[in-house]
Amino acid sequence: MDFSTFLDARGFPLPETTLGGDGYPLDSLSLMELAGHIARTFHLTELGVEDYLLRRRTLQGWVDLVHEGWREGLNKITFSTSGSTGRPQPVTHARETLLQETAHLATLFPRTQRVVAAVPAHHIYGFLFTVLLPQQMGVPLLEARALGARALYDALEDGDLIISHPFQWRYLGQLWPDLTSQVEGVTSTAPCPEATAALLRERGLTRLTEVYGSSESGGLGARDQHGTAYQLFPYWRPADDGDDPLLIRTLPDGTGIEVEASDLLEWETSERFHVVGRRDGAVQVGGHNVFPVAVARILLEHPEVANCAVRLMKPEEGTRLKAFIVPAEDRDLNGLPARLHAWCARELRAPQRPTHFRLGPALPRTAMGKAADWSID
Repeated sequence: MDFSTFLDARGFPLPETTLGGDGYPLDSLSLMELAGHIARTFHLTELGVEDYLLRRRTLQGWVDLVHEGWREGLNKITFSTSGSTGRPQPVTHARETLLQETAHLATLFPRTQRVVAAVPAHHIYGFLFTVLLPQQMGVPLLEARALGARALYDALEDGDLIISHPFQWRYLGQLWPDLTSQVEGVTSTAPCPEATAALLRERGLTRLTEVYGSSESGGLGARDQHGTAYQLFPYWRPADDGDDPLLIRTLPDGTGIEVEASDLLEWETSERFHVVGRRDGAVQVGGHNVFPVAVARILLEHPEVANCAVRLMKPEEGTRLKAFIVPAEDRDLNGLPARLHAWCARELRAPQRPTHFRLGPALPRTAMGKAADWSID
């Protein structure tokens, strides 16, 4: 199979509008930056053809160039991590491992007649499920990111497989009436709360499959019953030591590679595991990995902040971050929360921004002196 066929746009017609022209008004620096990103993502520099991106200045011309590169033997794609710690990290995957994963994923959804894409394709989850999987299964794709909740509901048909994330699933479950079509769903990028899974069952979703993995590893396992163990994908196995965070992946050619799990895994058997916590301190906000410690470091750069703590809100408070601020001495506290909101809007991505600030003379502590939570009231 020609892998380049997987790289077509997801059903969008590609206009011949010139990049940098009236339709896409990029200045020369922005155009070079975008071309550089495309060249790195698809490894065009390995063939020395990256300069052609600035000559073929249409989207179709760029797609054609990527196809030509893959036909010439390029076999890697580089994705990016979320950058929650301050700087996104590139992660490269080979063609063979991507297709190995989608070949297995296709066996998990035998009733699928159409894939419904509610996530973008530039990260590995979206690429696997909304670019590779539909073509692996030979089914059409419905691009649904521009659809509102009701429009998406009205477009659903029997045999649809919706690709989304927990934050959006909760939103859809709250707004949808009961489903009249036999529809399945996939969720990833963050743990799916039981309340969300239960709400979707009430709405009539036939099955919700949770896929666990990371940008670095790709998918590791899946489950379709909330709270049960994940079934490890067949080409993975845990390292011999049960406390070792390493997993071993058997590649299509029979060789193996080691990958370190980003979370703490507890093994029921050598093929079934539970995720019991993050090893890196991340929390989930709107389907994105966010590091409260990294957010606190940014807030400490504000001249009016002497100390701060950042936490995920309690379930009854909301689903965003909150911050406790110890103001610097001799600062005017009037309007400080508003100034902090403005600072965060400039310095942080939307999922990283605390939506509530509480001021106090010292960070909350327990009687034993340990860091304590606080109310947003």
